[in-house]
Amino acid sequence: MSKSVVIPSGAILNCFLPPKKGNLKRIIMNAEAQLLHNKMGGELLNHTAVIEKSGANILIWEASVIRGVCPTEITRYTPDCIFIITRPNLQTDLKHGLERLKSQSGKRYDFKSWFTYLRFFITNKWKGETTEGKYSEQWFCSELIDWSYELSEESYKSTPNHVYERTKSFELWRGSCSQLITGISKGEIKILP
Repeated sequence: MSKSVVIPSGAILNCFLPPKKGNLKRIIMNAEAQLLHNKMGGELLNHTAVIEKSGANILIWEASVIRGVCPTEITRYTPDCIFIITRPNLQTDLKHGLERLKSQSGKRYDFKSWFTYLRFFITNKWKGETTEGKYSEQWFCSELIDWSYELSEESYKSTPNHVYERTKSFELWRGSCSQLITGISKGEIKILP
């Protein structure tokens, strides 16, 4: 890497989690990403989260299927995961977005979204029907990021590509998880607290 890259805490982690042997969740997420890619175009992505430096640790704040809204240590991601790190825009206060996301810590995963996706694939019409009040009950990964950074002008369940489509103009870095970890350890990539 020829130059140093600075990534602030609160930057958005758009990612593709490649298939992992014996992991049904990854198989489902990849099938969903492929369906969305075929319908909507754009890059093939299947998850979105937020990156934070907390002391010596690099944490990924996400809506996890099993654990709900919580931080995950970056080392729990497999080395081949593809990351595209973006800002929401130049005016957004990333710390405020991260604090807003953290206020949802412990909330459950939003399984209702799978039915919203299924209806979208069958009818080709997006009807999330999510009100501001319902947003805070449980979260799908892109709903959580969308709400935290107010990326949408209206309340609805966003697709995984929605976050990246709204933030891709402000790309900070892209590469694999192992490249990110190596870059951080060599000081070529700096995550600012």
